[in-house]
Amino acid sequence: MKFDYETLKHMGPFSITVSALGITGFALSSINHLRDLIGSLADAKAMVQDIAPSLRAIQRPLTALEQLVISDDMTYSAA
Repeated sequence: MKFDYETLKHMGPFSITVSALGITGFALSSINHLRDLIGSLADAKAMVQDIAPSLRAIQRPLTALEQLVISDDMTYSAA
């Protein structure tokens, strides 16, 4: 639907009001959803920052274990 002067001239005051309220409601709803999304992204960033040190702490022993397994495989292969 095209909203130019001719279209508005044929719309009644009630139609214009309802259209404006519909657009306003949609805009407000979109703003609320964006605020929620931004808040959840901020929470996610904080969670990732909390988890990262734990992952690094787990990585060290796993790397050592991997080296142990590799050296055992080479020992068994050589024998």
